[in-house]
Amino acid sequence: MLRKVLKDLAKEHFHSIKATKVQLLDELLEMENIEETRFITVDENELERDILDKLNNILKEEEIMWRQRYRVHWLKEGDSNYIFS
Repeated sequence: MLRKVLKDLAKEHFHSIKATKVQLLDELLEMENIEETRFITVDENELERDILDKLNNILKEEEIMWRQRYRVHWLKEGDSNYIFS
């Protein structure tokens, strides 16, 4: 039962990371489109930096998640160079 709860929690968190990442990328694209048409204000520049900071944090979280997932896989499957006697 605990395994199911943890699995559901992980799915929800990963989906949340994915959705936030997509939203931030959309906001960044919108800011780039604004920059192409006119000069951006100081407030818009700060907003763009905030978006980039949040996106970098999300990407770091995602990288950590994949590294942990790989580590679990490696522990389960083992190293192909190890020979069982």
